[in-house]
Amino acid sequence: PFVFDHVDDFEVMTGTGDERHALAERMSEAWVSFARTGKPDHDALPHWPAFTAAERATMIFDTECRAVDDPYGEERRAMDAIRA
Repeated sequence: PFVFDHVDDFEVMTGTGDERHALAERMSEAWVSFARTGKPDHDALPHWPAFTAAERATMIFDTECRAVDDPYGEERRAMDAIRA
């Protein structure tokens, strides 16, 4: 619903707060920018570095968006250990 800006159609998933529209705009613009340029950066988001296996830059989309390196690294490593 956020990528295609259909937040009003899926309130059970998006909630009903006004901030959902701003989030949908930031997220859908990231997809459009990525399709146009190969980079999801745009003026309404902080810089989003390219993903690498070492850094694992991930954009956290929220009321305040932020790029975080390996945000669930501990959990990912735990799952890797279980699968090994």
